[in-house]
Amino acid sequence: MKRAGLSVIEQATWSLGSFAVSVLLGRSLGVDEFGLFALALVVLHAAGGFLNSLVLDPAPIVGPANFDDQLHRYGGLLLMVSMAAGLLLAAIGIGTWMVGEGEIAAAIGVGMLTGLPTFVSWTARRLPYLTSQPGHALAGSSTYLVGTVGGLYVWDKVAQLTVPSALLVLGLAAAAQAVCVVALWQPTWGGVRDRSMRRISRTQHWEYGRWFLAGETSSWILNSGFVGFSAAALSLGAAGGYRSSQVLMRPYSVVHQGLGMFLLPRYTRIALSSGLDGLVYHVRRVGILLALVAAAGFGILLFWGDTVMSLVFGVEFAEYGYVAAVMAGSMIVHAWIVATTMALTAAGYPRDGFFGQLSSAIVSIIAGLALGLSFGLTGLLVAMWLAVTTRAIVIQVLFRIRHRAELRSAAYPK
Repeated sequence: MKRAGLSVIEQATWSLGSFAVSVLLGRSLGVDEFGLFALALVVLHAAGGFLNSLVLDPAPIVGPANFDDQLHRYGGLLLMVSMAAGLLLAAIGIGTWMVGEGEIAAAIGVGMLTGLPTFVSWTARRLPYLTSQPGHALAGSSTYLVGTVGGLYVWDKVAQLTVPSALLVLGLAAAAQAVCVVALWQPTWGGVRDRSMRRISRTQHWEYGRWFLAGETSSWILNSGFVGFSAAALSLGAAGGYRSSQVLMRPYSVVHQGLGMFLLPRYTRIALSSGLDGLVYHVRRVGILLALVAAAGFGILLFWGDTVMSLVFGVEFAEYGYVAAVMAGSMIVHAWIVATTMALTAAGYPRDGFFGQLSSAIVSIIAGLALGLSFGLTGLLVAMWLAVTTRAIVIQVLFRIRHRAELRSAAYPK
């Protein structure tokens, strides 16, 4: 439990850094410029979705299952892959920055340029969880928190903050975080030269990652995609309002992401010996915990959303309090998606998570376009609820089917 607590604290520290950045930039830039900042992140996170799906998300399963006694070599291989992906994105970003015109092209180009330190830091942060050492990740996240908040504060005092300068500060802080975690966890680089490890990693990461990729696409549509849609079809202000409302979901994200990174390797080991039946209790416990966190946030924002938005981001954001409240309400449903999908993934059924995400993506695209164009932000919120509810139903049905099949197989072995 101590290490689980450290995982949640680490996730809280990491999220606090992102939250503080959003608050500082919201107050310094205003709602329109904050929308431009969110638009730059849309492109960065779109590229990062491939890294998350194919490299980072499968790691807690592939690592313990195949390289439990070589995790530091495996971690070094992951770092090199993320570095190569970051270099490619940075090169594209430099070209976009140089060739493009206007503030939108500049913001997107700089955002892509920071892909190199960002991708490496994302990977480095995951590595200590492979060996149940969240304290190392906590040190890195603390470095990121100090780097972002301190860097933005100093820059704003010395020269006025802009979207490109803010993105550069975030990139420097991510680099410092990566150096900190690598120095503490000490990955080795033999895995890069190990043909067998490369082959197994490539095969296993694709086996799991192709399903995660579809899921990442759905998440990107609901989060970054809807922000981009708001900017393109509505206004930069609408994008800023939608993004700032997402920021208030951080407490829920702290809990479910922190628990997920800590529990998934353990769930994998439980599933190897007991299957889904050994995870039923854990699904219920985690689902109830996350639903309670989401319900608390929903209650607060339902009654005082405008006040909270005004206090956190400034009076320009007060009108988006209802957006934050509706988002928080959807997290109550999302809690059961997280708990159930984690169990299915650990038990070797990542494609079931894919089908849940696929249904969500289809609903998001169709309902998002139709309702967003007709009713603006309110339409996007309705589309989000429809997508989350559809995914929850599909995941629960698939979990029950898999669980009953395993019980029948155990009762009537061939």
